[in-house]
Amino acid sequence: MPVIPSGRPRNGRRPGDVSYLSLAFPDVARGERFYAGLLGWTFPVGQPGRPQGDGVTPEVEPGDGVTPEVGMWDGARPGSAATRGAVPGFRVEDIGVSVVRVRDLGGTATDAVERPYGLEAECSDNQGLPLFLHQLPDEPADDGTDLTNGRQHGDVAYLTFEVADLGLAEAFYGPLLGWSFSAGSVDEGRQITGVTPMAGLWAGGTPGLIPAYRVDDIGVAVARTAELGGVAGPIDERPYGLAADFCRDDQGIRFHLVELG
Repeated sequence: MPVIPSGRPRNGRRPGDVSYLSLAFPDVARGERFYAGLLGWTFPVGQPGRPQGDGVTPEVEPGDGVTPEVGMWDGARPGSAATRGAVPGFRVEDIGVSVVRVRDLGGTATDAVERPYGLEAECSDNQGLPLFLHQLPDEPADDGTDLTNGRQHGDVAYLTFEVADLGLAEAFYGPLLGWSFSAGSVDEGRQITGVTPMAGLWAGGTPGLIPAYRVDDIGVAVARTAELGGVAGPIDERPYGLAADFCRDDQGIRFHLVELG
């Protein structure tokens, strides 16, 4: 699996960490143009995308990949339900055991298949949200670097899982991935503990996954979102820095922006 130049991993370290973030678009080329303009992502010529469909994997600088690893792909794949927006992958120790557990917990899971990077199963949770499971080779030894909120402009700083029912989500992801939960800042939320990048559950809105991208200057990023045909929410001050929530790209895919203090 890819590592960033320092040797630090891009695909999580522990079971339950995010191993990959797929961004499914109606038009992948438009997705490339938007996120290249907003986040500085580049797309190496000839780089293969995900095996399941047409896609590309962005970098922040030449040879310096986005953390965690992100891929863009065509969400309208033959033989599969159309997908739009962000779909997470998670590291697991034993994918065979995890596939059975997904099914026992009320989700769906394909049998594991071998990919060049390890074993993979395509799943959905007990509320219908799509996800992947990955059994991957061991990552380099932990060098102590904190990747909780990414490390540079263009990285993923936070993931918000929007769900219809918080209790059902906790009952699924706790036993499956070993997650534990603490109270969020509001009754509709839960903070997920022990996962990289940081993540939380939110009951409300349209079910799905919303990534928050780290930016160096949120004012510039909000203006650039509009210039590129997207929509950005107002900038709010938070305990951790500045945030613009409920943004959308030029294809309607949701995201947040954060400038960390």
